[in-house]
Amino acid sequence: MIYIIMGVSGCGKSTISEALSEAINIPFYDADDFHPTANIQKMSQGQPLNDNDRQPWLEQLATELYNWNVGKGGILACSALKETYRQILSSKVNNIHWIYLNGSFDLIYNRMQQRESHFMKKEMLQSQFDTLEVPNYGLSIDISKSVEEMINEIMNNSKSEFGVIGLGVMGSNLSLNIADNGFSLSVYNRAEGAEKEVINNFMQQNSDYKNIQGFTDLSAFVESLQTPRKILLMVKAGKVIDLVLNQLSPLLSPNDIVIDGGNSHYSDTKRRVKQLAEAKIEFIGSRISGGEKGARFGASIMSGGTKESYSKVANVLESISAKDKNGQPCCTLIGKDGAGHFIKMVHNGIEYAEMQLLAECYALLKPNYTYDEIHSIFKS
Repeated sequence: MIYIIMGVSGCGKSTISEALSEAINIPFYDADDFHPTANIQKMSQGQPLNDNDRQPWLEQLATELYNWNVGKGGILACSALKETYRQILSSKVNNIHWIYLNGSFDLIYNRMQQRESHFMKKEMLQSQFDTLEVPNYGLSIDISKSVEEMINEIMNNSKSEFGVIGLGVMGSNLSLNIADNGFSLSVYNRAEGAEKEVINNFMQQNSDYKNIQGFTDLSAFVESLQTPRKILLMVKAGKVIDLVLNQLSPLLSPNDIVIDGGNSHYSDTKRRVKQLAEAKIEFIGSRISGGEKGARFGASIMSGGTKESYSKVANVLESISAKDKNGQPCCTLIGKDGAGHFIKMVHNGIEYAEMQLLAECYALLKPNYTYDEIHSIFKS
């Protein structure tokens, strides 16, 4: 995970970065340590840096952020006063947690005067406030709070509300649907074989979304979620689900919720409910109907589980479902354990029988009727 803690000089970027680093065990870096020699010489002579001076520095930081992101993560303390600076910093990494330390000029200047090593003149601080372009995204924290309060706020707000495992056609479209409905989201896909670039491609293609984090490490994905965790599995039905559950379950905590959105057989769902209940993990079988378009813009969702479990995920599932003519969600709790998958099995049986009947009727009509005549018969 990548955090950039930004703000004007004296707002406490280094202090908060070091405290956050200790709290979550992610390395801390100071952006000033990466300035090229020419910039250091210029600053030592009391000359301010311009945008051209900062360009290679920001590009170097963007490369470092990419390297940290594929490694242990990183926390960067950086002024990043302009939006153009932030765009360069995020040019190679999409899942950055932006944290803006917000404080008044008087508060920050008074704090700076109390420092023994204080050197910044009032005019220099004012110039930073004049340059500052406050971001309209990320987390804004009032620096009048204690360090402990600010760290707790960062940790509580940087975790996602919901998670999706599996970014196939359905998983990727459901993920965008969830994000469009305002939920913060973590997505996971393995990075093996043909799926090696799935996460990278998804994040790059949807870089405008500031509320999606992408992961190829299952443990990091789980840790990125608020507790109790809510995770939707969008993987192939059958043995693959059991394999994923075997990997996922040891990483979960009691009261976490796993939702199987695949086309599982209801008897398998009943078995998995009992299996996960032993670890006090809640399991919901939610079959999703509507194909790619439904997943993206509104699906029919049939869930099986306890009322308590469903109530904890209903806000997400009902938000991404289709709506009827009265605006009611096409999503509900069908019954316990495998009920949702059982109803979807019946649903599919009816659906495919109807398609087969239409195909047979067409085959019988085609030798003796035109397409327009067949259309008229079907319409009636």
